[in-house]
Amino acid sequence: MKRIVFILALSLITTITFAQTITYTKDINGKTIAKDRYNKTVGTYKLDINGNWVYTER
Repeated sequence: MKRIVFILALSLITTITFAQTITYTKDINGKTIAKDRYNKTVGTYKLDINGNWVYTER
């Protein structure tokens, strides 16, 4: 029983520790930029010719 509680607590702590916080901003060109909590660019969103959102990872 103690082992199961320990494993559950450890998995909860690792999940919280490695979770990302993503914020979205717009640049001058109209692209939506996804940034993590350290203000590094994770990816960008932009509209293509057909009006669909295209995500590009960095």
